[in-house]
Amino acid sequence: MLLQLGVAAHVCAAPMKNYTIDFPEHILRYSLPQEIADKMEPWVQEKQRSQFSPTDKSFVTSGYRQIAGTLYDFNGPFWVGAYGSLKFYFIVRKRSPDSHGDITNLDGLDRYIHWLMNDGNPAHIFKYDRVMLGGSQWIRRLRDNLSEPILAPGEQREEFEIISIPIDNDMFLDVTFIMMEWVPGKAMKWKQKAEELRDAIKATIVLEPKKPTDAAKRVMP
Repeated sequence: MLLQLGVAAHVCAAPMKNYTIDFPEHILRYSLPQEIADKMEPWVQEKQRSQFSPTDKSFVTSGYRQIAGTLYDFNGPFWVGAYGSLKFYFIVRKRSPDSHGDITNLDGLDRYIHWLMNDGNPAHIFKYDRVMLGGSQWIRRLRDNLSEPILAPGEQREEFEIISIPIDNDMFLDVTFIMMEWVPGKAMKWKQKAEELRDAIKATIVLEPKKPTDAAKRVMP
């Protein structure tokens, strides 16, 4: 199934702040609603504008690197705290050396992700589909228990969504959105707003190959 991820016109019209992350051969562009950007600490703001290099020591060692993201709380009265939260982040992941096959196309990446998630961990059980994001197809995996009447002891009530696209045959990009409930029975006070902000961010995400002029700028002294 292929879904087009769109948002209501009044959400798209909300003030947005633009960000760019530079990759060796690609540019990642996205925007955050101004109300989220305004509440970020300066060091978090700075992290939204970064460069990614596959030779980065931490990436080579760990096999992944979070390159941007933030957490936004939907607060109630001070004695209640946050009713819920929206967490958003980009992660570049390096493919496992134990895997085989091509991941430069969606079918290959889809097979790889299924292979990677097939480890018996209940947290890795997702529903899969394809979505359009920034004019390109992405693979989506979703786990949602926000509406479940009863959860297992210690289980977090959340909607967990990961959307993935290949970068090259050695790595791929994940964009993750998590809507987390902190106060049971108060979804009407925050969930719709969280969905609107999440969808507003989705509508701006574009990963595109660099143009020759972009590459020239990168190598100029």
